[in-house]
Formats: sequence, structure tokens, C-alpha cells
Amino acid sequence: MTLQLPTINHVDVLVVANDRQGMEYARKLRHQGYQVSLAFIGDSWPGMSEAHPDHLRQLLAELPEILFEMLPVAPLLFESRRVAGWVFLSRGGYLAIQAKTTVDSTMPGILKGQLPQDIPYEGFLPAMGEVPPAQSFAGDASRKLFTPTYTATSSMREELLWHYESPRYHHLPHDIFFELPQHGEESFTEVLVVGGGASGAAAAIAAAQSGVEVICAEAQNHLGGTISSTLPDHSAGTTRKGFALRCAIGMAQCRMEKWLLDTARNAGVEVYLNTRLGGVLRSKRQITGVLLLDSAGRPRIVHAKVVIDATGNALVAMAAGASASILIPDEPANQGTGTATLGTIRLNAYTQEIPFCENDALDVTHTRLQACSTPGEQGKIHPSEHFRIVGDLTIQTHDIILSRHYRDTIGVSHGAFTATGSDAHSLLLSLIPSATNWEAWIPLRTLLPLKLDGLLTTGMGFSAHWDALPVLCHPADIQNLGYATGLVAAAAAAQNRPLREVPLAPIQRRLVEEGILPASALAVVEDENGAVLTPDRLPLYQAAAIFQRPDRARRQLQAAFEHHPSLLVAEILAFLGDSSGRDLLKHTIFHSQWENEVSPSVNTPVDRAILALRIIGGGVTALLQKLQELDASSPFSHLRAICLYLQRWPSKEAIPHLECILTTPGFAGHASSHTAQDALPQLKELYVAGALKACQPESELAEASLVAYQNSPCLLFAVYAEKLRRQN
Repeated sequence: MTLQLPTINHVDVLVVANDRQGMEYARKLRHQGYQVSLAFIGDSWPGMSEAHPDHLRQLLAELPEILFEMLPVAPLLFESRRVAGWVFLSRGGYLAIQAKTTVDSTMPGILKGQLPQDIPYEGFLPAMGEVPPAQSFAGDASRKLFTPTYTATSSMREELLWHYESPRYHHLPHDIFFELPQHGEESFTEVLVVGGGASGAAAAIAAAQSGVEVICAEAQNHLGGTISSTLPDHSAGTTRKGFALRCAIGMAQCRMEKWLLDTARNAGVEVYLNTRLGGVLRSKRQITGVLLLDSAGRPRIVHAKVVIDATGNALVAMAAGASASILIPDEPANQGTGTATLGTIRLNAYTQEIPFCENDALDVTHTRLQACSTPGEQGKIHPSEHFRIVGDLTIQTHDIILSRHYRDTIGVSHGAFTATGSDAHSLLLSLIPSATNWEAWIPLRTLLPLKLDGLLTTGMGFSAHWDALPVLCHPADIQNLGYATGLVAAAAAAQNRPLREVPLAPIQRRLVEEGILPASALAVVEDENGAVLTPDRLPLYQAAAIFQRPDRARRQLQAAFEHHPSLLVAEILAFLGDSSGRDLLKHTIFHSQWENEVSPSVNTPVDRAILALRIIGGGVTALLQKLQELDASSPFSHLRAICLYLQRWPSKEAIPHLECILTTPGFAGHASSHTAQDALPQLKELYVAGALKACQPESELAEASLVAYQNSPCLLFAVYAEKLRRQN
């Protein structure tokens, strides 16, 4: 497959490094006046996370533009003998950086090894040294740039695909042509696991212990992902079951990454560390293997009967062209992140956290640097938002509330509806679950991408609504889900069956024996409810049933509202697109008072009424009155509700007050920040600017803010700002 890649930067000097010396060299070049881009192969330089935050912040101010986890894969050549930059595989997919001079600061000369000939090239320094005088390319250089091509050595007949690219680069010119490599080593296995984190390592071990050949490829230098950095939990036996319990017991004796690696290798797993996914093999609907790239960018084709996508972000599925939930929802307030080792980076004292996307190179880099330069937060980071497949079945919030059971259940998870951002599901906007612990059954169908065979997506990439994730993402339950996924993959490979035809009864019995599934999973007669009603949860069950069967419920709700009007029924009707309760919503908004002491991620009754009215429209007079009561210091949930309404139903009468808020000293100008302290002001500014842009498309004030956010390091902010500009 030939890809058309975006060029994300044009610089004087491109420095590719994997140690601190390369970083210092790039810093020196910047002081000399060069425009420098630093592509760092690893996720940090040695000692970065231990550096004093004050020293690190000073260092960052002196560094050139830096991107982490940039794996070089091929040079950009100009007229055969001149290097004009490099192609990288990044967290955001393949991309190119053009440069007048490219410096190989890697040990042991990774870039030099990727050049097609062992000859001197103009514009290329094989080691750190004095940069020659800058030379410009004649004419339109991009049209004359090319990457080397190699004779394919693979015996494959399938298509080699890569369909994922960070949404940040969609608007850039895609002027670099790059052929996915089909040379290098070639391997064959029965089960291939891509991603060796909590779920992937468990899947690999389960499959290997079932007697099939297994390869596990992990991008980091250890197995276990973020959970490998947590402290040993000696009391875990009281709260964990199945494979997660075995892992916790082993972790009490040694570091988790060592226990996982030893257990995997003892089971016969062939483990590839520091290995990235570079492409997917697909024959019609069947996924038959992947392209892997090692730490030096060398390719390896691996064929497999079954592939498990344990990347945590459905990256294998998306690269293969599967339908997926591509992270960016209607608004960025529904996202968040945390640190794996030292608590969370929060928006002040509340539970909403810095929006972060791990499938974007710039976002990953800035978030990691910010985590290390914030006192008390020098830990690893992990996203709470994940790219997810669209599977044969998607777990909805109401499925969990209704205790829905499935005939093909292979996992059970427990948790609370404690999202890190504002609720996206209308059910949670109308009724906030008060119970602290919910049980969710996870069926095999949620792990199977629509219209694809031979691929299972486990970990956090399976098919679920965003608001359901807090109940589904407990690390121990994710480990056990990975273990169950490995058993299914092993059975499919051993029996030469399609994944959708694997007999699950023997696997489910084993999972019951190991404590991963309850015994009731063996005798499920599947229906759409299955709820056990309790008095404290009865209103939630009723609301969940409404959103499960909205057409039937709408008629019943209309009759109920006509007989006894209530605000809750008016809100639910509005979320279903029915305007029967519009007048009550308008009256509530007009006559209710704002609450001033609220969490940014909790919607107050007035917020919910406004968000419900936003679906059906009307009531602009009441909205304008409530807007007049807000200022730059108002809680985010109030500003968010008003601004979302105005983005859908613009009003010119709102322009003066929106301008007043946006021009309040200290309210705007936060787009370039990416810190725990600045995340909430960023959200406020972005939402108000979006509302002003909708009400006055020609507003230079709104345009300036949105353009600034479109260039933000935070991908969610950047894409949302672009969306607001494009819509208006």
C-alpha cells in the first residue's frame, strides 16, 4: 500500500536522537539561531522523570520543538544523493518532517542504516557535528521528494494496510508518497497479540498455556503497560480473582513486568519488546497478520491465524480500516487523563482532568513533559479516553444499569459511573447514578469489529459507549478480560474456526472455575432486560428502560406527562427529541437560580434543563436571561450548558455578553498552555469562543481564539476548534 503522508514541519535542522546528548545538541543548535525539530525515538530522555520540575521547565523553554516516540522508518530523498528529511511512524501514524539538514544522533546510527546506499549524502550528518550552510531546494521540492523502495521479500498475497492518521493532520497537504515495507524477516504463528499491556500480556499467557504458538509484540521495553508501574498490592487477594489474582500474588514477590515476562516466556510466548505496529495484513474480511517495526525501524511480517488487538486504542482494527469511535466526540469536556504512578493531574480540586489523546505525537509529548515538570506529578501518564471499535454489539450505559446479561459473556467488570468529564449520555444527564458499584457483563460480540474476521479487540478498545467506560475499565477486570480473550483466540486457532463460531461453553466453564465469571453465566437466556429491581435503583432502571426502547417509551411518557407534568419526564422527553415538555423546561430555566459552588463535571438542575432544551430548541428568552447572570468567574458547567445551546441555536442578542466574557482580563489567551492549572480556563475560553462564532460568524475575536486552539498541543482542543470554525 502506498500512503500519502502529511509533512508536519519544515525546518533548518532535524535532529533524531535517543539519548540526552542528542537533546543537548539540538538545544545548542537552537541557541545558534537554527530552526530545529527534535525527533526523540523514546518516550523521554534518561533522567527526565527524575529531574527537578523547576530545572525541567527552564530546560523546556530552551529546547526546540520536540516530539517523543518518533520511530524513523525511511529517508526523504531529493535527486538521489540528497537527504531532505525523514519519514517517521509516530503515535499519530506515519508522517514526514522536511529539513535542510538531518542529523543522526542515535546510537548506533539508526538513520544511516536506513539510507539505501553506503555513500555520502548531502543534507545528512551521520553524527553530531557542525551543520553546513543551509541550502534551499529549487522549485516545488515536495513534488520531487521520494522515499526508497525495496524489493518485496514477503510471500504474502494479502493487502498490507494502514488507515489510521491523527485527526490533527487531516487538513495538511499530503504530498509525500511512502510505500509500506514488504521486506525483512517473516514469521508464522497461531495467535499474535499486538500490545503487551495489562490485557495483552494476559491474553498471550492464556493462549500459550492453552497449547498454541503465540507471539506478543509490545511497543515499550516491558510487559504490563501502566499497571506495571504500580506498587505491589499484598492485599490484592481479597479483591482480585482469576488471572488478576495470580498476577497480584506474583507481583508481591517481584516487579509486575518481570513476573509477566517470566510467566509469558515460560508458557512459550515469543516476546518482541520495543516493537511497533506498522501495518495490517488483510484478505477481504480476514485479518491474517501484521507488519511490525523494531526499535531501529526494521520491518518484520508476522502471519497469524488469529490476531488480538491489545493496543488499548483499537489501533490494529483502525489500521485495517475497521469502523471505530475515533475519540473526538461532540465536545472536549467529555475527555480526561491521569498519571499512572502519582495520582492524577486535575483541573484544580475537581475530578475532571487534562484532556489527552495518546494517538497523537504532539499531545503525547506535551502531556508527558507537563507531567514531569509539575511538582508532585512526575509519573507516567495514561489516557482515560480510548479509541474504540464499533463491534457486533456496543455496551450502552443503560445495559449496565439494567444488569443486562449475555449468552456469550467472557468478562465481568465492576465500577462506578464516575466519568472524568461532563456526561455525554443523555441518561446520565437526566439521572445521576448514586450507587457506588455496578456490575457489567462483557460479551464476546463487543470484541469483534464489524465486518472483520480473525481479529479480537481487547483491553480498552472494545465496543462501549464513553460513559460506560468507568464501570468497564478496572485494571484487574481488564486483565481477566484479556485472559479470556486469549482462551477464545487459542480455541479458534486450534480448531481452525472463525471467531464467531467458537464454542464458548467450555471456555465459560473454565472462567467460572477460575473465578472470573459467575456460575450464572453458564445458564443465560438472553433478553434485553434481565434487571433485578431494588428500591434505591428503581428510578434508574425505569430511565434506562426508556432509553433502551425509546419509540415505545415516548408514547407512554407523553401520556404520563399529560396526566402529571414533571421536570424529569420533560427532560427525558426532550432527550428523546420530543417537545411535549418544552414549556416546563423554559419555565424552570427562567425561574431557577444558578448554583455557584459546583464541580465542573457535574450538571446542576438548571444545566440539565438547558441541555435538554438544546435538543428541541425554543426558550431563547429564558436562555438569554440566564446568560446575563454569568460572567468570566462562573462555574464551567453553567457556561458549557449555555454555550452548547447557542452553538446549536445561535442568537445575535447573545453577542454583546459573550464578547464581554471573552474580553474579561485573564479569561482568554490560554490556548498555548497545557498545564493542570490552565485546563479549566482553556475549556471556558474555547466554549465561549465557539458560542460567539456561532452567533456572529464574522467575529474576529472568536476567530482569533479558535485559530489559537486549532494549533494547541491538546488534540481534543485542536480538533474541536477546527470543527467550530468549519461549522460557522
